[in-house]
Amino acid sequence: MRIPLLKKIAGGSAGFTIAELLVSMLIVSIMMGAIFASFTTLTSSFKVQTKTAESQIEDVLSLELLRYDLESAGYGLPEGTGGGACSTIAAYSEYPTGFTPTGNTNYTPNQYTPDPATDFNDSTSSCEPRPIVLDHNTNPTPSNSNGSDVLVIKSITADRTAVTKKWTMLDNAGHFIVWNDLKWDLCGNANGNAGCAAGLNERAIAVSSTRQLISGGFQFSTLPAAPAPGQSYIIYGVNSTTNLRMPFNRVDYYLQRPCSSQLGTCTGTPPQHPYPLQCHPSGYTLYRAVLSHSNGQRVEQPIMDCVIDFQVALGVDTGCTDTLGNGCTGTLTWCRFTNLTSNPGSATPCNSASDAGCTADPCRTAICQNNTSYCLNNAQNIRTSLKQVKVFVLTHEGKIDPNFTYANNSIAIGDSDITLKTYDLTTLANYARYRWKLQKINVKLNSLGGNYE
Repeated sequence: MRIPLLKKIAGGSAGFTIAELLVSMLIVSIMMGAIFASFTTLTSSFKVQTKTAESQIEDVLSLELLRYDLESAGYGLPEGTGGGACSTIAAYSEYPTGFTPTGNTNYTPNQYTPDPATDFNDSTSSCEPRPIVLDHNTNPTPSNSNGSDVLVIKSITADRTAVTKKWTMLDNAGHFIVWNDLKWDLCGNANGNAGCAAGLNERAIAVSSTRQLISGGFQFSTLPAAPAPGQSYIIYGVNSTTNLRMPFNRVDYYLQRPCSSQLGTCTGTPPQHPYPLQCHPSGYTLYRAVLSHSNGQRVEQPIMDCVIDFQVALGVDTGCTDTLGNGCTGTLTWCRFTNLTSNPGSATPCNSASDAGCTADPCRTAICQNNTSYCLNNAQNIRTSLKQVKVFVLTHEGKIDPNFTYANNSIAIGDSDITLKTYDLTTLANYARYRWKLQKINVKLNSLGGNYE
C-alpha cells in the first residue's frame, strides 16, 4: 500500500512507503544523536576550560599579591635598642590576647588554628617586630588532616592603602619633604598640605637613621620634635584615620574553610564568603587578613579558592654578619619554620604528628641549636640571615571532570632544594577526576637584603 504523503509534481501520484519513512527517521535520529553528543561534549569541555582559565587568572593574581607582601617584608619596621631574642622598643599591641574568633570573624568548622596572639605577636615584652613569622604544619583544624602553614608578614605596606605609600624626611630645622602631589604627601591640615580633606590627619611613625622608633603613631598635623643637627628622621604613613596599636601593619596568610551549602549551613551577617561548588569538597580557601588598628582583629579577604595545601620554605645564609651582605656565603640552607620561642632548643612549632621530619629540620638543629646567631627566633637574626622564601600552593584547575584521569596518586610539595611533604591524593574523594597543580613562587626579600638568585 502506498500513502500519497508527497505527490510528485510532474506525472504521477507515487509517495513514500512506511518503510522508507522509518528508515529516514532512523537516519535523522542517529544524526541528531551524534550532533547532540558532540554539542554536549563541546559544552562540557567549554565549561571545564572556562573554569580552568578562571582558576589560572585567580591563582596568578593571588600569588602576585603574596609575592608583593613578601618582597616588602620588614619595610619601615623599627628596630630595637640591642641584640638578643627580645631587643626592646616602645610597647605596642598586636592581636588582642584572649580574643576568641567566632561568627563572622572566623568560620566553622575550620577556624584558624594557631593562636594569633601567643604565636605571632612580638609585643608581649615590647620586642621589636619580626618581619616574617611562620608556623609550620599547624593549620587548619584538625592539623593532622591537613597541616598547612600560617605565614605572617609585618611591614608598613602590608596594609595596601593610599597612606602606606607615603613617606617623607624631617630635618633638624623641622622641615619635611613635600612632593607637591597628594598621592605621596602625608595629610595633616596643621602643616598646610593643600588639598587634604578637612580634618584629615593621617597616622604615621618616625624612625631615626639607625631605625630606632622615635614616635609610634602621631597624627601628621603634629610632628615629633626635630632631630639633632646633622641627623634626620624618616616618616612613614601607616593608617589614614585610626590611632595606631602597633608601629607597622601586619598581614596573615592561612587556609580556612568558609561557609558552604555543601559543607554546612551558611550563617552570619554580613554573608560569609561561599566556598565554590566547583572546588573539591575537602579543599580550603587561602585568606589574606590585615590586622585592624582599631581592634586588632583580622579583616579577612579570600584570595584563592580550591586550595588543598599551603607550604612555605625559608632560605637562610649562615655566614652573614649583617644585613648588608657582609660575610654571606651566597649558599642558602632551606628549612621549614621560624622558631616561635626565644629558646633555640625548643621544639616549637615542630609537630611530629603532622610532620615527621620537623625534628631534623635545619632551622631547629644545625642552625638554631648549633649557632644561635642564625636562629630565626628574633627580628635581628631574621634581618641578617633570612634571604629568600619559597611558597608552594597545592590546588586544582577547573572543576571535576568525569572524562579526565589524573596520572599520579601523590604530589611532592617542594622542589630540588627542599621537599616539605608528599601529599597523598588518595585521601581525597574522586581525586583522579581533578587537574591537580602545584603553584610555586620564589621570592627574594628585597627589604631584608635578599639579593640572591
